[in-house]
Amino acid sequence: MTAQHVCLGCMAPRQEGDACPACGWVHGTPAESHMHLSPGAMLQGKYLVGKALGQGGFGVTYLGWDVNLKLKLAIKEYMPQDLASRAVGSSEVTVYTSTLEDQYQYGLEKFLLEAQTLAQFEGHPNIVSVRDFFQANGTAYIAMSYIEGMTLKEYVKSQDNRLPVDRTLQIILPVLDALKEVHQVGILHRDISPDNVFITTKGQVILIDFGAARQAIGEKGRSLSVVLKPGYTPEEQYRSQGKQGPWTDLYAVGAMIYRIICGQMPPESLDRLEEDTLIPPSQLGVDITPRQEAAILKAMAVRAANRYQTVEDFQQELLGHLASDPVTGMSRPSAVPSQSFGSGTAATAPAFQSASKAHDKPATSPKIIFLAAGVGVVILVAALALFMGGGDKPAAGEAPAASSSAAAQEGRGEQGGQEELEGQQAAEGTSGGNGEAAANTETPPGVVETGTFEYRDGSYTGDHVNQQPHGEGTWEGPDGEVYTGFWEDGLPHGEGALTGPDGDVYSGSWVRGNREGYGDYLSANGVRYVGEWANNRRNGMGTETWPNGAEYSGNWKNDLRDGQGTYTWANGDQYVGAWRDGFQHGEGRLTYADGNTLEGNWVNNEFQQ
Repeated sequence: MTAQHVCLGCMAPRQEGDACPACGWVHGTPAESHMHLSPGAMLQGKYLVGKALGQGGFGVTYLGWDVNLKLKLAIKEYMPQDLASRAVGSSEVTVYTSTLEDQYQYGLEKFLLEAQTLAQFEGHPNIVSVRDFFQANGTAYIAMSYIEGMTLKEYVKSQDNRLPVDRTLQIILPVLDALKEVHQVGILHRDISPDNVFITTKGQVILIDFGAARQAIGEKGRSLSVVLKPGYTPEEQYRSQGKQGPWTDLYAVGAMIYRIICGQMPPESLDRLEEDTLIPPSQLGVDITPRQEAAILKAMAVRAANRYQTVEDFQQELLGHLASDPVTGMSRPSAVPSQSFGSGTAATAPAFQSASKAHDKPATSPKIIFLAAGVGVVILVAALALFMGGGDKPAAGEAPAASSSAAAQEGRGEQGGQEELEGQQAAEGTSGGNGEAAANTETPPGVVETGTFEYRDGSYTGDHVNQQPHGEGTWEGPDGEVYTGFWEDGLPHGEGALTGPDGDVYSGSWVRGNREGYGDYLSANGVRYVGEWANNRRNGMGTETWPNGAEYSGNWKNDLRDGQGTYTWANGDQYVGAWRDGFQHGEGRLTYADGNTLEGNWVNNEFQQ
């Protein structure tokens, strides 16, 4: 079967006329983008390429046909758009510049290694089936079984945007079975969300779109990718040196369960670092057992150490094997009962789509893959709040221990009423009486103590007033965090520098514990921002530079490029114009390194022709 005998839109035998009666594809329709292979191309002499099913920042997925086995396939092509492109009319993929070659090849190797590893799970009911993988056209390909159905996201939307707990677990437990298998061979998914769980027309639950190449490119480029999905991504994935493991995927699974049963997204993990605002499902009216709720919340713990460390532990808690109140009638199916879909609901969806949603129009410019560098400093500030905030200040009747003799002579008691004094006496083992003994060791209000003061989670050396840092001093946290600078009422205030455990550094102005004014932030992976801050975020004018030479200079709003600005890519391409929410949006001009230009209106990084 050749392109002359088959519809390249659905791989059905071609009928009379130009339009396919089955899918409406018009014979002769060209590729949607010069980045795509032309419909009708052949790979390895046996794979016929059809239309593009989906495109993300790291790959393109095509409809395919195995001419020998007479099977419909999904063929994924390694195509990191920030690193490489395809000339019009050519099938060859070329890297933009030689400086990007190592990064491109590193991602390609991971792409093939993942395919090789996943191929061993051929036949597993819950893992996308890899049938072949190979290199061609200067890139690499994975041929996979083509599956029809819908994503979990689409299914939940069709069910009034939420599902009951038992129904949700019928879908999620097969996902955990798949994760358990891949974790045992050292693979993490890193992009679990309802988009990447597929339910076939027969009710089979399949985990798709593993992100090894995407993660590898981020590691090699010493940057993080904006494809991370807020709500499903744990905080360690935002950090260049964050330790990842099975617990990373389990956070995403827990967040996915939460979204499905609650009908709303959980708060972003970074926002939960400083103050955990996650509302338990039962408080949102969800009918759930205490054991199930506790399991989901533990999987979603902000700190990795507080989560389940293995899939088995999470499965057992969800199933109730370790509980006295097991889930009635619950089992671990590999498929969802097909009758639950009803009739006519099966939709053909991209079988292996990348994390970025496929665009209706082709992207005509390189896309920025770097995550806002401010994320790292958000984590540092959150950590500072955790250790120096209310939870770590001395409680009533409890004072930090000062190591200097001057502080000891001044006394360490905290002023308060009779109840507070009694609490202090109990803690110190002193006798009660009228509290005069405690009063004799109190520090008078406003008196400056100087010394080292031990807190439950860190220590502070410097000026101390009213039992809290005030003046100039240095705070050291348990994981190596260090803040040196000025304080007011227990919060950084004035000029100061905060260094995180990974080596990220913010140096500049602080107001009541927030970055306000002008500051310099340097991440451990070499990304640097110098400019204005407000509300603890990059707001105003500033310049961000990357180790590979890329640079953005212009206006920022809440940590995103917004307003007028200039972005220069490492290969010399440059965009000058309007931005909105981090994207090229509005009037602007893109000048390629070879002198060619695109000028006009842009929408979400795409030029409007």
